Amino acid sequence: MLSAMPFASGTILQYTFLAVFGYILAGAPFLSLLAGPSGGVVNHFSFDQADNLVVPEPDLNCEEYGYKVHLLVREPLVAYIEGFLTNEEAEHVVKMRWVYLNLLLIGPYLEVKD
Repeated sequence: MLSAMPFASGTILQYTFLAVFGYILAGAPFLSLLAGPSGGVVNHFSFDQADNLVVPEPDLNCEEYGYKVHLLVREPLVAYIEGFLTNEEAEHVVKMRWVYLNLLLIGPYLEVKD
């Protein structure tokens, strides 16, 4: 017959620590239930900032800009915009990248003569 092996207090402490650590890494999803929806932080609106707000006209109609935007990552914000650069502009950017990369890598070793 198998005998039950009792857990050592150190093992329980290790599992508790790992569980709390995993909960924090997961973003503490249930913390908002205890602290409220704002996480306990009160956001005050300053009416001094309200003067800088732009309120659009009710009948504002914007033209289509023709770009298709793909949001790749939210934090940090990374987006791909289709058709933002023409082929010639994209080639120029790639060429300039090599120029700046060479300056960055070789530049410190260049001697400047007066």
